[in-house]
Amino acid sequence: RHRLVAEIVDAYERAEVRSDDQLMNRAQRRSTGAGRPRR
Repeated sequence: RHRLVAEIVDAYERAEVRSDDQLMNRAQRRSTGAGRPRR
């Protein structure tokens, strides 16, 4: 029915996933760069 809404929701979810991935990558890079793994 609401195709526009679906498109907006998809774009929003994609943006959230991208931001989360970037944050995860940054955290991993920091931990590896400092030589301190979080595990």
